[in-house]
Amino acid sequence: MKPLDQRNTEIRDARAKLLMHNCINVGDFVRFTDGTTRRVSYIWRDEEERLFGIQTSDSGSFYLSDGYVSFSGSLKRSVPYESLEDTGDTHDGEVWFFDHDWHRAHAGVPCMVKFRVWHCSQEAPE
Repeated sequence: MKPLDQRNTEIRDARAKLLMHNCINVGDFVRFTDGTTRRVSYIWRDEEERLFGIQTSDSGSFYLSDGYVSFSGSLKRSVPYESLEDTGDTHDGEVWFFDHDWHRAHAGVPCMVKFRVWHCSQEAPE
């Protein structure tokens, strides 16, 4: 893993700022009524790009790109987007991107980015 030097800090900050333009992001946190907290790992949209469901996960890899986060790992069952409410809180979540944005092997830069926290009116699905 590579360090978070000045250039990488600039990349991280610019990409994190772009995330705040989205309604909900892969990487955001969801607190379920049973006390479980997971991260959003997939967002379902219909043909008109309207949100209708999200899937979460307990672990995985979150790649920070320009305006979105890509997830690799296993998914839990979907919950309706309407069951979520933005709490107004944020929480640091681990992500990674390529050192100086140069895509090559062994060049991952791990870092933390602020993500929104959502409350789900349902229990965590298995």
